[in-house]
Amino acid sequence: MITKIYITSDFLMTKEKEQFSNVKWLYELLKRPLESCTGLNSRIFTSSLTAVDKFSRIAFFKNSSIELDIHKTQFYYDDEVINDNSLSYLTKFIDKKTLIVGYELSEQTRRLLSKAGINYIDIWLHPVRFLDDVLFGFSSNNEEIFNKLNNFYYPTETYWMYADRLRIGAFKGWKRVIDNIKVKPNSALFVGQTLEDKAVCKNGNMLNLLDFKKEFEQLGSQYSKVYYSRHPFLKTEDQHIIKYVESCSFASVIDIPTYHLLSHPNIAKVVTISSSVATEAKYFDKETEFLYRPVFNESNKFDIRSYIPIFQDFMTSHFWSVILSPIVETKPCAKIEFIHKKDKIRDMLGFYWSYKQIDKIEHMRNWLLAVDRKLQNYISGSLNKTLPKMPVTETNQVKIVIKNKSEKNSLDGLSLIKKKIDKAEVVSFDIFDTLLVRDLDVPNDIFDLMHDKAAKLIGTPITSFREERFNARKLVVNSPGEEITIDQRYQALCNKLNIKKNIANKLTALELEYEFLFCRKRDAGFELYQYAKKRGKKVIITSDIFFKKDFIEKLLIKNGYAEWDRLYLSSEVGLLKHTGNLFPFILKELQVAASNMLHIGDNAHADIKMANAHGIGTAFLPRTIDCLKKKSNILEQINTGDKKLNSIVKGIVGNKFCDNPFSFQNDTLFSGNPYYLGYGLLGQMFFGFAQWIYKNSVSDNIKKIYFLSRDGDIIKKVYDIVAKMYPDAPESHYLLASRRSVNVASIRTVDEIKALFDINFSPATLKNLFLNRMGFDLSGFDKIIITSGFTNIEQVVNYRSPADRSKINALIDLLAKDILLHTQSERDELMKYYSNEGIVSNERSAIVDIGHNGTMQKSLSALLDKPLIGYYFCTFNEITKNISPEIGLAKGYIADELNPKTSSHPYGKNILMFEMAFLNAQGSFVRFLQGKPVHLSVKHESKRVEFALHLHKGICDFNEDLVSRYGDIIKDLDVSAIGSSKAYCYFLNNPSYTDASAFVGICFENKYSCRDIQFLLTSKNDKKNSSLWKKGSEVISNYESIEKRSIRLTRVVNIMSPFMKLAKTTKLLNDKKYSKFKMEPYKFIYDSRGLIFRNIMSKYIMK
Repeated sequence: MITKIYITSDFLMTKEKEQFSNVKWLYELLKRPLESCTGLNSRIFTSSLTAVDKFSRIAFFKNSSIELDIHKTQFYYDDEVINDNSLSYLTKFIDKKTLIVGYELSEQTRRLLSKAGINYIDIWLHPVRFLDDVLFGFSSNNEEIFNKLNNFYYPTETYWMYADRLRIGAFKGWKRVIDNIKVKPNSALFVGQTLEDKAVCKNGNMLNLLDFKKEFEQLGSQYSKVYYSRHPFLKTEDQHIIKYVESCSFASVIDIPTYHLLSHPNIAKVVTISSSVATEAKYFDKETEFLYRPVFNESNKFDIRSYIPIFQDFMTSHFWSVILSPIVETKPCAKIEFIHKKDKIRDMLGFYWSYKQIDKIEHMRNWLLAVDRKLQNYISGSLNKTLPKMPVTETNQVKIVIKNKSEKNSLDGLSLIKKKIDKAEVVSFDIFDTLLVRDLDVPNDIFDLMHDKAAKLIGTPITSFREERFNARKLVVNSPGEEITIDQRYQALCNKLNIKKNIANKLTALELEYEFLFCRKRDAGFELYQYAKKRGKKVIITSDIFFKKDFIEKLLIKNGYAEWDRLYLSSEVGLLKHTGNLFPFILKELQVAASNMLHIGDNAHADIKMANAHGIGTAFLPRTIDCLKKKSNILEQINTGDKKLNSIVKGIVGNKFCDNPFSFQNDTLFSGNPYYLGYGLLGQMFFGFAQWIYKNSVSDNIKKIYFLSRDGDIIKKVYDIVAKMYPDAPESHYLLASRRSVNVASIRTVDEIKALFDINFSPATLKNLFLNRMGFDLSGFDKIIITSGFTNIEQVVNYRSPADRSKINALIDLLAKDILLHTQSERDELMKYYSNEGIVSNERSAIVDIGHNGTMQKSLSALLDKPLIGYYFCTFNEITKNISPEIGLAKGYIADELNPKTSSHPYGKNILMFEMAFLNAQGSFVRFLQGKPVHLSVKHESKRVEFALHLHKGICDFNEDLVSRYGDIIKDLDVSAIGSSKAYCYFLNNPSYTDASAFVGICFENKYSCRDIQFLLTSKNDKKNSSLWKKGSEVISNYESIEKRSIRLTRVVNIMSPFMKLAKTTKLLNDKKYSKFKMEPYKFIYDSRGLIFRNIMSKYIMK
């Protein structure tokens, strides 16, 4: 007879954190009915990584010479190699008088419990999930209990009835979806699963579609179409699977709710590895196939894989009284049930999954929640996003301050850590991601970069060096300490691959070479390190790392960390921070009290939790990349088109933006800083453009490349950086050129003069039109002007007026001789400059500019009397009219021959915002006068000039960092034009208020077209000018609307304050609500149900 009941999860296979998540709700659900019928108090049983008096998975597996990977969510093991020592250790904690009630125990764990003579009842979530409530499968290794479970067998005929309801409802019911789903007749559906799931674990490998390519392709030959439905929990982790599906001509990824697909008559077969969907599909009259096996077998035949479906009965004492009667004395309990059975467990556990697609009430609930979220976002959520929380002072006159919390954190974050350093005797620093950072998205990406060289050393075909290297740790057995050194890992890998042992040394050297290249100083960590040294603290360096001491010392010294008192490495000591065992070792060796030591690190578990567990003070300095991912989604937008380059770019950007984790503003892409905009968003775009220019110029046999002012300035700067990677890169030259200068200098005939004025211009005086368009002064030609039909040079002319344009042509005829002398003068000076620059020679030359219709190239070609090749960021479809073979060739990077009027391309929609990125701080080039260049003044563009200086510095710094550090690695990688601009395009469509504000006051001149200064974004006080960037203007306007509400709120709160204080004094308002009013008045008013507060909200704040 049993005397104890343990409620547990899979305490052998499942990670500790996951165990507790599963077992907590089960314990709360079962403890009362179990006690009621048996009189026994059940308890939770889980494994522990740290507590010495609790069951340890590490110790259990170590007894069988198996090293546990504590990081694996599900740790596969072979129960046949578990020896008696392990079982003996297990029975110290669970004896034969204990009943295990487990949630989703693995088959291995169930077999071991049976081998140890321990009774269990195992509970799995049932695969059929479209009933009125969640169903569970129950099994036991005690045959008597199993037979008792049969008394509660839920009839499977019910499944057919509910499936029929859904199937018919799909074309006839409340949500008629079939007509809107386009599925080819006689199709198959392949249902994907998560990548870490016991159900897909076979011999230690997590199976996925790529393990069944043959079967998948066979489906393609048998059915007209194969649809792949990915698991809804997966976002980007399965891209390798999606890529394979998309490569199959017979298959496509489908994003339609599963129950809708099961209801569709054109789906003939459902295939999966082990997904519950295939079990459900049977009841929708589909042919089904499991490529591995279902989670369990639904059967009343006693077997380790047989499970009995049970509805809500297991929540009652009656159920447990019946099934436990063979192993414990139970008392009779009345049979009870819910009055209304629908969704009781589903609501209790939140197990909804795809339920909203088939249940009308759940669908309505989700719809209402979505509406409520949008409403909340409009009223208060948007306030929280664009205006961070508005703290209120505790004075009688309340003042609401609009201030971003990150500004305060920027000032206080490192200062607070320094205050902790002041109080400590010993300051311990973690190394990786604290003192040093890697320019990689995740550390293991370094193995992808090593792949080709490592594969060459290994000498045999290898699919993924990353995977082999990552798994090498598991290959090491009988390690004397908690750490597995790099030498041990590579020796074990060589043994597995059956290659010479000396290759292990070469692989080790290769990894050290890459680590030495990618690791660099973290400025925030270095600042804290220097501060501790200056304060005379004993500085020690503590790291969980498999590298040897001599390498770590070289790495630290290379990056400026030349002095420390002690160096504690898990590879040397044999103890880990992660297990908590390294910290007491340090305390003992240093003979220091835990309260006098401070440890600074980036890992919440190893550096913070484990140190705190031993009484050591801590300071959390989060990893740069992880910090940025929490604050911003910029890294999600980085897509250079190459996986390796993506990782490097994300690493460089993350380390730049969040080196000081307290300074970057939340919910922004570049913290409103033009330098960060250049570094993080535009730098990669210009890198791709510059690399494209190089590759095309070499292919076209170009000797010299001329970058045209002003847009070519930043392109040339980046090209010069990128060209350092390529010894054969053509020479680069910056060439002064503009529409105004080249078009005027090219004029040799009267018709060419007239053509110049046939280009659109804004209404302007006749005098300004001729000055701006060609620099010709009409003063002194009064009689000729009157003869042509104008009254005087101050008369306003309009391009859209045929009469005005006719009179302009008449004036040109009368002034032709003088104008042609003027153009000859400009041409002579310009050609002299061009001759000095070498572009007049017969050498094959190319020009670079932002692009569009090729008019500049056409004019330059005519002026120089030679064909030119034009490399442009973007060309428009009109370019084919201007660039003939005699003139040369034109190519576009991000888009070629784009129709800006009809295309949805992001460049066509945001031309001015792209042009802004290219403009330098100089005014537009006009002409040469007496050998000196003349530029337009930028005195009215001071904001743009300052913006451009910071922006272009960021672009150049990014490219300098990328190329100088990793040029040899990235020089042969191809960059996607669209991908490299993705981050900037995302910003243009999704700007935050902070980021958009960086563009307020930035203006353009366009004197050539006689236009007034135009602003990308105007400030709220500018009533005269309009904004060209409509999306940014919308964000600014919304923010300013909220700002006005906050001002109204300040006034309302000031009026309410004395009345609220009186209400508190007279007990009409409790302390909690009064405190809420003081700290968050807006939320207090919004949350209040009283009519008076609702009126205040609608009439005085939200109006």
